[in-house]
Amino acid sequence: MYTGAVVDVIEGENSCWVFAEGSGPYIVLKTDTGYKIASKSSVKTISNDYVQNEYLIYHVQNTSDYYIYGTEWSESKEVSIIDSNGIIPNYIVRDLSHPDWEIYSIAYYAYVSELTDDYYIRINDKRITFAER
Repeated sequence: MYTGAVVDVIEGENSCWVFAEGSGPYIVLKTDTGYKIASKSSVKTISNDYVQNEYLIYHVQNTSDYYIYGTEWSESKEVSIIDSNGIIPNYIVRDLSHPDWEIYSIAYYAYVSELTDDYYIRINDKRITFAER
């Protein structure tokens, strides 16, 4: 069951990605009569090796809706983030610094229509590419 206040919604063409307190993000399908929480079979996880790739890609089946979630590390709290379509993805910067060193976690999430092999997100000077697997 999904409970908690909605904290963010990323709108896609045929779906949306909902972030709520107390539960993980979930994909909701847009239907002729309203909205319906997507079943596991209606969302394909293209990249689910989060430890190795540091990102996840979800594809809503029978649509061109893709959602990307990932993390990057930075030694600066100043963040410049943009994708190859000129869109600034949503992101959250968390300060994980210690008195002896400065480090920040950058969590980013985005909607992409028709994920192509040349799609990328640039965070500061790092270019992250995504290809359907």
